[in-house]
Amino acid sequence: MLHYKVTKKYQRGPEQAIAKFHNLDDAKLFIEAKLEWDQRYKVEVNYILYDFDDVLEEYGSGSATSGGASSQGQGAQQTNSQVFSPSPLQMAPRPGSVPYSSFKDVKKSDDDEKK
Repeated sequence: MLHYKVTKKYQRGPEQAIAKFHNLDDAKLFIEAKLEWDQRYKVEVNYILYDFDDVLEEYGSGSATSGGASSQGQGAQQTNSQVFSPSPLQMAPRPGSVPYSSFKDVKKSDDDEKK
């Protein structure tokens, strides 16, 4: 029976089991290799190391935390670095008499008006 389980969890999405190991050192080497690859390709993913069903350590974003209780509440404390920026088309100046429309105005052709 395999003793240690490694899962990965992206920022949004379910946790996925990716590997199982007999040895703790092998599991840590696997996680370090994955983290190196993720840093190279700028992928944000957390790796969680389990001893059966108990969380041993959580790795991700260049840091590792240990202990089950501290890593469980960590997701709520993370800040979102994404910033909302509106489309430049919505900020374009338009005459004051023209109301704002989020849909593109479709102009009728002369053939449609004659029918």
